[in-house]
Amino acid sequence: MHDFDLFRNDQTTSSVRPYGGTAIYTKLEYYPGYPQIHNSGNLEITVTRFMIFPLVTIVGVYKSPTISDTQLCTTLKQELELLSSPYAKSP
Repeated sequence: MHDFDLFRNDQTTSSVRPYGGTAIYTKLEYYPGYPQIHNSGNLEITVTRFMIFPLVTIVGVYKSPTISDTQLCTTLKQELELLSSPYAKSP
């Protein structure tokens, strides 16, 4: 897409689905150190912040149909704990 920056979180494990990965298209400037990839198994997690609103964290998630809702919730809880820890990279 013209005039947009592309960030790809491509799937790195073999899978039965033909394509894998998620993408961010933006015209905004990323906060330093972002975007970050926090993939876990067949969950693709992309975490980002932008300079224009550095106190907002955006978490994009793709859940494979093979992942249970319980596993999704467990992983998201761990991700939120990581993001809210005092050691998380923050502005």
